[in-house]
Parts: sequence; structure tokens; C-alpha cells
Amino acid sequence: MIRTPAALCVIADAACIPVNGGGQPAATAFLYNPTSGDGGYADFRHGGSCSAGFADGHAASQSEIAERPADGGGWRDRLGYLSRDDRAYDPEFEE
Repeated sequence: MIRTPAALCVIADAACIPVNGGGQPAATAFLYNPTSGDGGYADFRHGGSCSAGFADGHAASQSEIAERPADGGGWRDRLGYLSRDDRAYDPEFEE
């Protein structure tokens, strides 16, 4: 039922921006998709890469940040999404 299992991320390094906006990104157990307008972002904390697992069972190191949070800068630059649209997060995504 998943259209592109090799492209659908089911688990990854993730973080969210702390409520008070200071400190470091807080680790989190959830990823949100780009259209959610919220983060659990992928956290590209391993030398500019994040580890991701996909619905077909493979894992990969992802280094391309498709889109960063609007209020980027500093440590926020290592947070972002795996795709500009929801294709990496939504099993029923259609263009």
C-alpha cells in the first residue's frame, strides 16, 4: 500500500527547537512532515548528515537538507526536512 517504500522515511535522527528558543535542539522521538508547519525535524548532527530508516527496510545516511526551519541560524542550521514536500513522510503522497 506504500507507493514508494524505498523513499518513505519511518525513523531518523530527530530534534525539535526548544520552547524557550535557547540552548541546543532537544532530541525527540517524532518526525513531522514539511506541511505540518511544526518540527520534529530531521537532525543532521553527524557531520552534516542524519541517519534514516525507510519502509523497505534499508537505512541510509542523508546529507541533503531539503528545507530548514524559517528561523534558521546557529544550531538551527543542522535541522530540516528530508524533502521539500511530504513525499519522504507520507505513504500515500501523490504529486
